[in-house]
Amino acid sequence: REVFRLSIDADPHRATERITNVIGSRDVLIKRFAFQCFWERAELQKSPLLEMFLLDLNLVHRQQTQLIGRKQNMPLAGFYRSVIDRVLESGGQLVIDGIELPVVLLENPKGTLRAALYGLGEVGKKGDVEAVLPFLSHQNTFIRRAAISATAWLDLEEHVGAIIAKLADTSHRVSNDAARTLIRNAHLILEHEAELQSLPDSGHCRENVEFVLQSGADYRKAWG
Repeated sequence: REVFRLSIDADPHRATERITNVIGSRDVLIKRFAFQCFWERAELQKSPLLEMFLLDLNLVHRQQTQLIGRKQNMPLAGFYRSVIDRVLESGGQLVIDGIELPVVLLENPKGTLRAALYGLGEVGKKGDVEAVLPFLSHQNTFIRRAAISATAWLDLEEHVGAIIAKLADTSHRVSNDAARTLIRNAHLILEHEAELQSLPDSGHCRENVEFVLQSGADYRKAWG
């Protein structure tokens, strides 16, 4: 790590290249150190690294970079929507200002798409939920989970039915995420009890439905 820092200080003009080379590393400490170098140097915050760290799957890195973007008056929601569109159109080969994101970060292209969905949920407005909803049915489990989170952040009240439907997802992790989302918003459950009861009576779906219904009953008991 110290060698990496010294290499950045010794040749600032190659800093973007050096950080780009490790930004997709599976070594958490190295990646954290690369982000620290980016965070401490204002000149790097106006480079393509800004957009790369906006697409970091690390929540802290992503949200701290969003703060930088806001200071620069960057249209963050528009950025994330455009990334989603570009990833889908390009089949995963996303290039920012001539620098191709590392394959490890892209996960060819699941990582970038996941980060863009999370990011849009974090910075977007209600209207942005329309860009997220199609991904609730994506073939990849991690993408569906990201779409659940983004939908909940953007406009859960209008789309609670779509989240309820994910309780019956074939993946227990997706079903669990949907259940946690509903339990955290138990006040929305009361009007959808019949819909919950109609879901398949088997496996993780039934177990999560019972948890959700119980949270609704607890809410009714506490608040009337």
